[in-house]
Amino acid sequence: MTAGHPTASVASPAAAHQAQAAEAAAFEAKYPLLKKAKASGLPMPPVEPPTFTLADVRAAIPAHCFERKLTTSVGYLALDLLKVALLAYAATWISHPTVPTAARVLLWCVYTAVQGTFLTGLWVLGHEMGHGAFSAIPWVNDAFGWVLHSSLLVPFFSWKFSHATHHKNTNSMEDDEVYVPVTRSSIAVEMINESPLFMTLYILGMLLFGWPLHILFDVSGPTKYHGRPNSHLNPWSVLFHDRQRKYVALSDVGLLFVLAGMAYLVSHVGVANFALFYGAPYLVMNSYLILITFLQHTDIYVAHYRAPAYSWLRGAIATVDRSYGSWVDAQIHERLRRYFNLLLTVFTNLTDQALRDDKVHRCGNDVRGHTHFRQTHDRCWRIVRVQGAHDQVTRRCGFKSDLC
Repeated sequence: MTAGHPTASVASPAAAHQAQAAEAAAFEAKYPLLKKAKASGLPMPPVEPPTFTLADVRAAIPAHCFERKLTTSVGYLALDLLKVALLAYAATWISHPTVPTAARVLLWCVYTAVQGTFLTGLWVLGHEMGHGAFSAIPWVNDAFGWVLHSSLLVPFFSWKFSHATHHKNTNSMEDDEVYVPVTRSSIAVEMINESPLFMTLYILGMLLFGWPLHILFDVSGPTKYHGRPNSHLNPWSVLFHDRQRKYVALSDVGLLFVLAGMAYLVSHVGVANFALFYGAPYLVMNSYLILITFLQHTDIYVAHYRAPAYSWLRGAIATVDRSYGSWVDAQIHERLRRYFNLLLTVFTNLTDQALRDDKVHRCGNDVRGHTHFRQTHDRCWRIVRVQGAHDQVTRRCGFKSDLC
């Protein structure tokens, strides 16, 4: 029985439970990670339909958390830009002849990691602009976002529109825009796809190239777009409505301006210097974006829903809270710390200042009922490893009330 879809014939309740128990036992035998998790007492997600409403959540959040102060937001932006500029200036001394080769290599690695983290912080501010949380003035959000995201090679309006669709359909198997789980039936060569070598290469490829592949070809998007124009750079893509197409074209213009500027810089500083100062940190930023968003929306304990079981609020609360360490959390504006993912999915215009409010923290905890705290160590590998089985996981824990 496919989750969310009735079968042609109706079996007796006893037979249905028996078949379900047999399927569960066989599944857990094949994937002992689930059995081990259950035995260790890890909580399952709140997959029952929520008993609260959107209004209940909204009422629990202080009104000041929805106040968007442009001066405060610009202050965050200025500080992030200053950090990027100062670090880039400091890096100009790395290649000084007096610096030993070994130290030079180490320093460039440190620069790449730190600058990539700073660029991720800028990307997150662009995310705020796309959600209208940077300022109360729409055109200010769009103007700042267009310039900032274009400089990071992100088509701002194209991303903004598809990202809004994602928030409207979070964890929907049919309509979510990203990280729609791979089902077992779609994996052709099971043994290869579960081998350690394949997993290692898959994770590295996903982290380094997942973001540009998503922008160019809608990789990880829903199957309903397959075989149709689905690039974020194409104004006539199926991702967009007619009224949005001119803004998609404007996103492309922004990218062309930035690429022209980059070509000018390369002609003056050389390919190697450009790659060291911008290219390598850019890849780190891409890796952060994929790692963060993948782990927010993907876990063997988090259900993805099919129609008609899917509802907007039910999908919106099915996110995972994770911390990446206090320093990284601070650089990326604490977007990923406890209770945030839930509230950010439900209320996309919560300000960055609001996310530091203790009442917001308590609200997230009350609504969710319990919180999953898992560090990224080993999680990416384990999650990717069971992606092929996510179809069965969804049916097992995500639709228990629908099937039983």
